[in-house]
Amino acid sequence: MSKRILDFDYQLGRLFGELIYDYDNIESANGLYDVIFLHREGLQDNFKDVKKYTKSNSKIICDVTTESGNIDTYLDTLSEISSQESFDFHLIIDSDITDYLKKNNPNFKCVSGYDLGIYAFTNQNSDSKTYVGGIVEKNSNTFLSYNGSMRTNRVLFLLELMKRKIKYQNPNVVSFLFYQSNKGFNRKEYKEFLEGMYAHQYPRYVFTKEEWDMLKEYPMPITTDIQDSSYIPNEVDSSYEPILNVVTENTHGFEKDNDLSKYDITTFTEKTLKPFLARQIPLFIGPPKLERELRKLGFDLFDDVVDYSFESIDANYRRFHKKMDEFERLLTIDLVSYKKENIERFNKNRILVNRLSKSGFSKIHNFVIDNIYDKK
Repeated sequence: MSKRILDFDYQLGRLFGELIYDYDNIESANGLYDVIFLHREGLQDNFKDVKKYTKSNSKIICDVTTESGNIDTYLDTLSEISSQESFDFHLIIDSDITDYLKKNNPNFKCVSGYDLGIYAFTNQNSDSKTYVGGIVEKNSNTFLSYNGSMRTNRVLFLLELMKRKIKYQNPNVVSFLFYQSNKGFNRKEYKEFLEGMYAHQYPRYVFTKEEWDMLKEYPMPITTDIQDSSYIPNEVDSSYEPILNVVTENTHGFEKDNDLSKYDITTFTEKTLKPFLARQIPLFIGPPKLERELRKLGFDLFDDVVDYSFESIDANYRRFHKKMDEFERLLTIDLVSYKKENIERFNKNRILVNRLSKSGFSKIHNFVIDNIYDKK
């Protein structure tokens, strides 16, 4: 007898779309279900509603791949709920939480690994698939930094470019923030974001009132205009000709305890994958141990050309400024020649993304066989 499956948060297809076909979503939900798939909202905000569809032995599959930022809150909530309920809880997460599991021994099973996130970001069923599209016909010694929303590290990066007089408003440097067509509204939103930053105590140790005023008045680097602000293109196309890609990750450490994980869990998004798919040299303004995790996965971070001494700096602001020093230095190097001489290393990084994606799919396939379909 086949199991009844409910996709409560409309997220099942992204990770399981190649393997699970027959299921209801919340609009067609009726009766009780053997397996219920949840995302963040279903567990953190709506679990009382989820319980309306459960049996005593229902499997609750909690998938937070591609949405594992602020992971501590989710883990704490899942740990509390799973300790109080009789359901069979499973967590699917796109990071390494081995140490967390050993120390906390939670009442849920777990399938984890960065390869799960890479598969979630790159497979054909992903709602925001990251893929290689247009061919990069030439390379340049400039840089790009694609971003889809305003965050502290992106504003600080922009401020450093201004202070250091690094040119960014030219055809080879792509915008730092995507904006929809109503630029007036977004200009207002930008100023409100800066007001919020300056209202907190910590940014005052980073920039002065004069620099803050400069940020508010300086023209923003808007070179991309999209009609739907909720849609961020994830195609690696011909615009990726700059060899240096400054990746400003969602989690970065500037906001003290509200940003980095108390469980020492490092997460990253599709932004981190793009320079590897685009065959670029990445420079990450992200969590302090991101480079370490990427090396463990097998990625070449080009240590022979990039000075990674900033990795040993614990203080987030000091590490950021050291990275900016290195960024300035890299802009003076002939990276075009370097890439030509080391092209196979760039190619291997792209191949590794694909190999890790297949590894993630294999984990999902085994999980489905073991937990969803009845074994004959």
